[in-house]
Amino acid sequence: MQVVYHGSPRAFIYNTYTNGSGELHVSKAVTGATYTGEGTFTFKVEGAAQKEGDEAWAAGAPLTNSKNANINTEKSCKVNESVTFGTINFASAGIYIYRITEVTPDSNKIPGMSYNSTPYYAKVVVAADTTDNTKMVSTVTYGTSS
Repeated sequence: MQVVYHGSPRAFIYNTYTNGSGELHVSKAVTGATYTGEGTFTFKVEGAAQKEGDEAWAAGAPLTNSKNANINTEKSCKVNESVTFGTINFASAGIYIYRITEVTPDSNKIPGMSYNSTPYYAKVVVAADTTDNTKMVSTVTYGTSS
């Protein structure tokens, strides 16, 4: 905290607040026959409802970075690679749910490849740091249910 006197009959007291942030990652693996191709796979992230019909939760899941710019909600990678959708900024503590899905291409499908339509969920818990209450920390866990 900093107290600043500007020559007026009042004090200006400044506090420092640090937002939480977190990254969502996705990687691609192929099962079955050995795939040696160079094809890329595209994934999409979006806010998700915590329970069926609760769209307010989905709308509350931010998809912006610290400069309030939208993160890239679609990313591509090759087999055995990992990508991040970018760093997401969280203005307040809470639980945020995201749905990550593989985008099945309309054209240029890899011959013999079966694309995965299972949605995966990232649960981000943002809370005050237990060792420094001026900071927010986030923990991300992944699963197949929200």
